[in-house]
Amino acid sequence: MSTLAFIDLETTGLDPERHHIWEIGAIVRGHRDESFNGEWRIELRPHLNTADPIALRIGRFYERRSSLLRSNGRTAPEAWVHTRPPYLKGPGSAGPRFYEASRMHVAKLLAEMLDGAQMIGCVPSFDAGFLAPFLRRHWQAPTWHYHLVDVEHLALGFLAGASAVVPELPCQSDDLSRRLGVEPPGPDQRHTALGDARWAEAIYDRVMGAPA
Repeated sequence: MSTLAFIDLETTGLDPERHHIWEIGAIVRGHRDESFNGEWRIELRPHLNTADPIALRIGRFYERRSSLLRSNGRTAPEAWVHTRPPYLKGPGSAGPRFYEASRMHVAKLLAEMLDGAQMIGCVPSFDAGFLAPFLRRHWQAPTWHYHLVDVEHLALGFLAGASAVVPELPCQSDDLSRRLGVEPPGPDQRHTALGDARWAEAIYDRVMGAPA
């Protein structure tokens, strides 16, 4: 079975040559190294001198960024990694693990996490377009499977195959999701990396018939 990696990024804009990743959400299943399985949220301290103000507002950067990435009188870490393995899920379970990291560490972590993985998301080509140069700038290589899985395309094909009434192109992701019976993320989770990664996972599992 291939590794499945549901991925979403929040960035400071749309151009990988000018803008930067500041949040990564990943849900990993079926990795050969079980320590990678589970939910991941990684915050990076970005360069903001070229940031698009609209992108920062959409992702609620100044509202949501961790206080741990602010200086607080000392040098702020380059990244903050939150991991929630499967055994930490469920009522009464412990909270996520978290630790400070460098960008080099994050790149190595992602390279190993995504090696050979089937990358799945909402417009995953956008995420791959940022992740690949990020890895290469930090001495790693993008080795995920070259076929990216866009859950919006999956949903559209599923609805068409089921003889459902399919909206005209271009489709709205919220509309496709609701037609599948998957409610889109609420305002507190929308345009958050992990919230949108969970949404992609829910759409994928609905189409592929995974148990709820």
